[in-house]
Amino acid sequence: MSTDPAALSHLRHELRTPLNHIIGYSEMLLEDAADGRATGLEPGLRTVHENAQRLLALVNDFLGRARVDAGEVDVPRLSAEASTPLDAIVTALEAVKLQVHGAGADGARDDLERIAAAAAALHTMISTGLDPDSPRATPESVPTIAPATPSRSPRKSWAC
Repeated sequence: MSTDPAALSHLRHELRTPLNHIIGYSEMLLEDAADGRATGLEPGLRTVHENAQRLLALVNDFLGRARVDAGEVDVPRLSAEASTPLDAIVTALEAVKLQVHGAGADGARDDLERIAAAAAALHTMISTGLDPDSPRATPESVPTIAPATPSRSPRKSWAC
């Protein structure tokens, strides 16, 4: 496995991109839930959001600049540890998607599909073992994440 800083930086970016989609869209949906527009979805959305934050912290820790510069990157361990929060995201997301209609939150479907696409992208990358040299760990190999509609663009800016 490569310890090339450029390859590891690229991998970090590729993992953060779908994570930032999950975090951003779940934040918007949590705001909708707080405003009463997605009532009943908050517990599942909070699980999605918290696990995405947990996964982002793992990526930042395992692929942080200090570890890369010191040659202390443990990509196989990151891959192993990432599966638990990712599984929690997928499970909670599926439950939320089932609740959408009953909660009167049909407008949340598009954002939930964006979260699902981002989770699928992460799953693809993690299931390939996160080899930074693998052609499978590139944007072309994962599902496309649809951009937000102009009226629903993420409100926060995220660092990649």
